[in-house]
Amino acid sequence: MYAFDTEDGFGYVIPQSDTVVLGGTFQLNDWNTKPVASDTQKILRMCSKAFPALEQIRHGKVQVGLRPYRDNGVRLEHEKTSIDMNVVHCYGHSGAGVTLSWGCAKDVVDIVKTLLPPKSKRPDNLLEHEKLWRLIPNFEYVVLKAKI
Repeated sequence: MYAFDTEDGFGYVIPQSDTVVLGGTFQLNDWNTKPVASDTQKILRMCSKAFPALEQIRHGKVQVGLRPYRDNGVRLEHEKTSIDMNVVHCYGHSGAGVTLSWGCAKDVVDIVKTLLPPKSKRPDNLLEHEKLWRLIPNFEYVVLKAKI
């Protein structure tokens, strides 16, 4: 991931296996999920200034992502509710969601593991679920290749 500041604002370029993600808007309380042409042009202009080769590409799909922000930063913690329900909170990543997602997902898994009952007290279906994951030798590879 490449992040940079220009006179037009903050931008980023995220190369992926078959696409490149360009971005960079920070608009408080804007919950519009439809692409706005002026935002798209601004993002293309900022990214092309940082990486001139991008001026030659054709851009395809334009998507809008909402990136909820929290004044106190990311909330990543376990809560036991008043009705004795376990909730693992993981939100508020703002524009860093893509870069933080892998580490935060691992932290969520670590928290959930502490909440599971001992193996001797787990329901049979949970034990079967664990057997399935043991069949996969490289969990990270499967997650990276998953299409949801």
